[in-house]
Amino acid sequence: MNSKMFEKLEEKMAPNGLANKIFLKIAQKQVRIARIRFALFLTVLTSSVALFIPVFSMLWNDLVASGSTNFFSMLFTNFSVVMATWKDFILSFLENLPILSVVAFLFIIFAILLSLHFVHKDIKRVFYNSYSLKI
Repeated sequence: MNSKMFEKLEEKMAPNGLANKIFLKIAQKQVRIARIRFALFLTVLTSSVALFIPVFSMLWNDLVASGSTNFFSMLFTNFSVVMATWKDFILSFLENLPILSVVAFLFIIFAILLSLHFVHKDIKRVFYNSYSLKI
């Protein structure tokens, strides 16, 4: 029964070059997406690098103001005392640690590294593959 149904259908061929046109459009869309992502993450990278120095100075000022640098110096000068009371030393250090500044600094570092990853990933596709797509 199914064979009679398909006997009346004509075989139609796809136009010449249709597959190439489809693959070219897909490649062009991928390059367009890569350009947008490249521009976005390049903007994020430049703003993160610009914010690195102020956030680092904020972290350093907060570390000095909270007395956390004294804990670092004690770690290197009186190591035997630190090892004898290491639990109290760690708890005191964590109490004095400026968490907001540390989180902001780590966020900036993460943004820089993530942006570098995506910029590096898309730079070849944006600048080198876009010329080979033109017909």
